Amino acid sequence: MTRVGFLTVFVVVMALFVATPPFAQTEPAAGEGRKVALVVGNGAYTDIPPLQNAPNDARLIAERLTAIGFEVTLAIDLDRRQFVRTLSGFRKALDGATTGLFFYAGHGVQADGSNYLIPTDATLDAVEFLSLEAIDLDQVTETLNETTKTALIFLDACRNNPFENGDTRSATSATRGLARVSAESNTLISFAAAPGNVALDRVDGVSNTNSPFTTALSRHLGTPGDTISRTMIKVRRDVLDMTEGKQVPWEHSSLVDEVTLRQGAPEDGAQTNQDEDDWELVLGSTDAAVFERFITRNPNSRFVPEAREKIAALRAAEEAARTDEERAALAAEAARKAEEDRQLALAAFFAPPAPPEVRGTFQDCKTCPEMVDIKGTEFLFGTPDTIKRAQADERPARRVALAAPFAVAMTETTRGDFDRFVKETGYDWPDACMITAQDDTLPIMGSRKSSVAKAADAPVVCVSWNDAKAYTEWLSAKTGKSYRLLSELEFEYLAEAFHFNTDIDAILEGSGVCDVVNIADLSSPFSWRNFSCTDALGAGVFPAASMQPDAFGLHHLLGNVWEWTQDCYADTPEVAEQRAIAPQDGTCERRSMRGSSWADPLSALRTSNRNWDHPDYRADTVGFRVAREP
Repeated sequence: MTRVGFLTVFVVVMALFVATPPFAQTEPAAGEGRKVALVVGNGAYTDIPPLQNAPNDARLIAERLTAIGFEVTLAIDLDRRQFVRTLSGFRKALDGATTGLFFYAGHGVQADGSNYLIPTDATLDAVEFLSLEAIDLDQVTETLNETTKTALIFLDACRNNPFENGDTRSATSATRGLARVSAESNTLISFAAAPGNVALDRVDGVSNTNSPFTTALSRHLGTPGDTISRTMIKVRRDVLDMTEGKQVPWEHSSLVDEVTLRQGAPEDGAQTNQDEDDWELVLGSTDAAVFERFITRNPNSRFVPEAREKIAALRAAEEAARTDEERAALAAEAARKAEEDRQLALAAFFAPPAPPEVRGTFQDCKTCPEMVDIKGTEFLFGTPDTIKRAQADERPARRVALAAPFAVAMTETTRGDFDRFVKETGYDWPDACMITAQDDTLPIMGSRKSSVAKAADAPVVCVSWNDAKAYTEWLSAKTGKSYRLLSELEFEYLAEAFHFNTDIDAILEGSGVCDVVNIADLSSPFSWRNFSCTDALGAGVFPAASMQPDAFGLHHLLGNVWEWTQDCYADTPEVAEQRAIAPQDGTCERRSMRGSSWADPLSALRTSNRNWDHPDYRADTVGFRVAREP
């Protein structure tokens, strides 16, 4: 559809909007494809605090998008009926487009895991009627995903407490923050602020008609030669700078292509333009720190001498007005703010993920393990800085997203399961095994036939990584399905998903530890035992489903027996992540195991606790459970 045809469709709808000037469209460069955008700015709310800059933000972004070759529809102060009609027209305009873009400035809320954009006539009296008064963000993402190859969504809307302060773009306390989103392939969704933080409508001490996020986005969007990923890094840097670290833009990306909105080399005079834009932004400030940041950003600017003069004058005026008591209070406040900023930076990285999805249970055959089908989200692999206790191989923590669903056995593989495999295949299962002495001495080589539990429902132990691998290959051949061991990423996700980024002491606080995990307790002879309780079943390995399951329905993921994973062990989470993504099934001197055992102390239950041994190692504290591809 041509630009003229699109405007014809919208002639009735646009008559309802605040009048906006037409934009001269720049033709897209060869190879860029057709680019279509809808830009909405809602500020004139009737029943909730208005937003001063939101319409200005929409106009600024519309001008920028038009300049870089987008077909742009600009809509200001939409009520719900107008919003719905506008989205309907947007879907038609996207027909044949390569890139679709949606920008929204205004109030936003979330309820029951869904995000809503707020029309100007919304009242928000009751959360249960939110879907009738607001626009579900999923409608926008679905429209873009269904009609374009690449979808870009920018939300200069709140992520925290919407209507306490008219200077923020936020959500009600009953619907705190914008929820995380899921996007189809090749989609970028950018929020103006990180989870739990406020998206500012303006910066204190600076006279400007645009929000920090929009100011930065309009400056960098469509910079020749920059990928959208590079653009968002620049935007994040600028917003952090303008807000003194108070606001951190946040993206959810499933992009599989390098997206460049404007081809070519950097524009001549780009640095000069940024320098002048920065100076115009800060010129009216009465805060010396604003000018200090300007100098840091633009050390070679012709405005630096004037900025230094303003800093000196403002600092002198501040100092002259202070008493000794005020100076002491300022020093204390500076220390408090530094710690607050550090915590905000941590929160931006360590923000909890969306909850996992348990899609059901199944069994591939009568004697096959019962499996839980799981769709994971993102999590923190390794131990974050917020938790002091950790091993060297648990840092630095890395945010990781599980790309595909997987299934995992409810219990460890049992002795009965493994005996069936040995009987059917004639597998050579050596008798020699490292046996844990019932005191503080090290394990010694012994006989599994005389030293370990033989009950069919007990987890199989004294199995090496090679034994576990052979079992999964047999099970795969038997069922025609793809069985394997869990990866380290999957294991830690399962252990971490329901208590993200929490120390083990806090996880178990108020729980009967001995009711939920099998570790060394008062019934054990070890000096490192947990002295708070005794397992009803005594010491040693417990039957595979003897204790309470976790929220996934899994028994003994932590405790009971260490469990082999499919991965080669690596000394850092970064390398471990790489090996989990591209498993190394060949020769490997060290194989990873996770979860701790009946002979370990309480501290070993940490969800990020990592361990390893040689692939032919067999011990009475080591077993495994199986996973399966969907």
